Amino acid sequence: MNLNNFMLHIDPVIVDRGEDYYAEGNVSGVICVDVGRYRAFVRGSDIYDVNVIVGPHGDITHSECSCPYEGGPFCKHEVAVFYSLAADVKKAAAGGKSSGASVSLLAELATALTALSPEELKGIILELATEDAHLTRALLCQHVSDDAELRVAREIIWSTIDDTVNRASVSGRVVAMRGCDVVLGKAKAHIVAGRIERAIELCMAVLAAAVKVLPAHYEECEDDEDDEDDEDDEEDADDDEDECFEAEVIGVSNPEDEPETVEECLSEVEAALAAATDMRSAPEQVALFNRMHAAMGEYVGSKRYDVAIGLLGACGPLATNLVVGRKLREVYQEYWKYLKSTYRGYDERLEALLGHQHAMLTQHGSSAELDEFLLANLAHGDFRKEAVTRALERGDAALALELAEVGLKSASPWMGITWKKYMVAAYAQMGNVGRQRELTEDLLFADGFVWHAQLKALYPAEEWPMVRAKLVGRYEGKEQREHDFMDFLAAEGLVDKMLERCRKSGHLLETWYPYLTEHYGPEVKHLFIQHIMRLAIQASSRSAYAGIRRVARLYREACGDAAEAEIIAALRQTYARKHAFMDELSR
Repeated sequence: MNLNNFMLHIDPVIVDRGEDYYAEGNVSGVICVDVGRYRAFVRGSDIYDVNVIVGPHGDITHSECSCPYEGGPFCKHEVAVFYSLAADVKKAAAGGKSSGASVSLLAELATALTALSPEELKGIILELATEDAHLTRALLCQHVSDDAELRVAREIIWSTIDDTVNRASVSGRVVAMRGCDVVLGKAKAHIVAGRIERAIELCMAVLAAAVKVLPAHYEECEDDEDDEDDEDDEEDADDDEDECFEAEVIGVSNPEDEPETVEECLSEVEAALAAATDMRSAPEQVALFNRMHAAMGEYVGSKRYDVAIGLLGACGPLATNLVVGRKLREVYQEYWKYLKSTYRGYDERLEALLGHQHAMLTQHGSSAELDEFLLANLAHGDFRKEAVTRALERGDAALALELAEVGLKSASPWMGITWKKYMVAAYAQMGNVGRQRELTEDLLFADGFVWHAQLKALYPAEEWPMVRAKLVGRYEGKEQREHDFMDFLAAEGLVDKMLERCRKSGHLLETWYPYLTEHYGPEVKHLFIQHIMRLAIQASSRSAYAGIRRVARLYREACGDAAEAEIIAALRQTYARKHAFMDELSR
């Protein structure tokens, strides 16, 4: 990977974001600290330190960034620096002056700065900040006094939003959220330092702005307010209340590129509350939850149930507190009743609510409470499967079977396999061998050969030959299962049947010839020749020719070098004018 082709070796999403960072001027001057060694600072949610080593021919031999990204080998900040270095190389090749060469070495800069007075350093910082509003905000957020921090954080958030010209585009919203990113970075630092309350205040300030600027996953209908005094209109509005909450995904150019500020904010709130379970007293934990509950009420009032549910989920760690745990359960029940009565059918908000409640009960609820929750919500998510699994674990095969049978009735063919697996396990606990045999045989043909050994173990040795004959008959009627059939025949040692299948389908030889050569060597050779010649007649592309060469190598493994040489010679003589074919045969 080098400076000319790095974009071909990195996740395209990361490449696009890195290119945007470079184009937006987020890469500070690249410093050449030594031959081939570069250092740059990239502005993101924080200012990140990127170090890159480039070989004499432009090869990128090392790269690292101080950001916390762990989703792949390279982050968007590194990619932004790669673009900057590549631009320098092009500029130098065109006779220009590269930015890396025009900057003093880092060591020299450090030496020069140590000779300056505090006033001179302050002057330099203010001058740089004057030229870069984002740098001003980042520095101010990091070093403002405690008394002014929350006010300044709000100013940073909203000034960045107000300065963004085009918030209607995804890229515009990314820029608009940069102030939020800076404040979230400070909130993270407060969590580490144990300043839980201040971290939450900053997060809530970010959340309030992000909810207003970023598109919701759902568009809420407006209530009919034209004629408040008209009783008929009011009745119509009541009748249409359910429709006002129907979910409608907002169309954006690429939803995956949308800033995830709301999600990141909720994650930091959860991290702060998790820290509070160790660092705050029980009454202080209750006070934190009450603050969160009040915020939830505000978002419910503005019909942003998705945000309220997110905050409710973030409070999960506080469930270790008995008082908060009881209140959380009450709020979950309240929200569930409202959402269930409001939304018809599937709704992501209801699923999110149940998901958070499930996580809380899994971590902090009793086993009986979790079982009750699962049984009450079998139609949602994977709760039915978990309920079956838990029933089997505690030996309640009857309940597991009942749940699995209901799941099977409404399942797709693919999901039906899952429920049948559960039913096999339940019947095994109940000692019902007959039903195990029936279901396991079904799974052998629906899910694959992996069920062969289990099915065979369910029969006495003297009964198996008759069962095997029946299974062979079933396989012969299912051509789409031919590889499973061959697996079955090989496991059962039915080599004559395997040869019979290879006579009908020559391509099976490519996988199964090792089972046949010992007993049927001459016929295997004959079948291979027929198969290769048939492929040659049908081939018309280089990939097809390459496939024939691959089969010829298998033929050599099965029948020897002389046999391969003979078939290659025959192909060369017959298809001499197909130059691409001749080229592949030479490989």
